[in-house]
Parts: sequence; structure tokens; C-alpha cells
Amino acid sequence: MASLNWPVLMVVLMLLNFFCFESGEACKFVKRIFQSKKHKSEYKGCYVDKADKHDLKYHAHSSNEMTLKMCNDLCKEVGAKFYGAQGGTECFCDDTFGSYGKQVDDYCDRACMGFLSESKITSALTKSEFCGGDKMNSVYEVK
Repeated sequence: MASLNWPVLMVVLMLLNFFCFESGEACKFVKRIFQSKKHKSEYKGCYVDKADKHDLKYHAHSSNEMTLKMCNDLCKEVGAKFYGAQGGTECFCDDTFGSYGKQVDDYCDRACMGFLSESKITSALTKSEFCGGDKMNSVYEVK
């Protein structure tokens, strides 16, 4: 199996981004990749959550289109200081976090569903687009 040439792939994606006019899923996918690069919330870490009593108290939204920008914007609307993306689809907000402790980042490796989760190319190109894990929050400061 041939290895993927990342510089060539990035050039192809940049050209697609330039010539896409918001039609078709491929164009939407490419636009999402480049939009994600513009979102610069400060990552605080991977934090443990509990299903019966969430660490970040306000459940803002659940969506198969979840992105970090979407979660940031939802939490900004309610005036929260932090947001936690969980399980690739969930968004939680609060002014505090960390009640159940911090975990290594490997536990928050679920790709955001809005970026076609489980896609190896997407994950490699958008390292900042991980939306937590199973009962784990990728926590960011709201911007």
C-alpha cells in the first residue's frame, strides 16, 4: 500500500477549497477543513465526565454535525467561559470544569462528527478537531 503524501494532499485540498462553490458534499468537506483552521479556542485538556452528574453542567446541544466552532458558539450564546465536546456529538458548557479529574489526551480522540468522524484523513488534517471521547470532555476556553 502506498503511503500518503501529506504536502501533495494539502495542495490538492487548497485548490479544491479555492474552486469550490458550496455545491456537493466534497466541497462542504473541504470548506469544513479550512474553516476549522480559523477557529482558535485554547485547549485546556481532556477531562473525565460522569453520565449521572456532568462536569460541565449545561448540555448545549447534541448533533451529528458537531464541530468545535459550533460548540464554542453555543456556549458563547449562554455566556459560559468553557465548553466541552464529548463523544463526537455532544456539547456542554460551564464556567468551571475538572471536578472528576484530568486524563491523558489519548482518551479524547473521537473526531467531531461534523468533520466526518472516523476519517483518517480528516483526523490527520484537523488535529484540533477532536470532540472528546466516551464520558470524556475535550475542554476549551470560549472565544
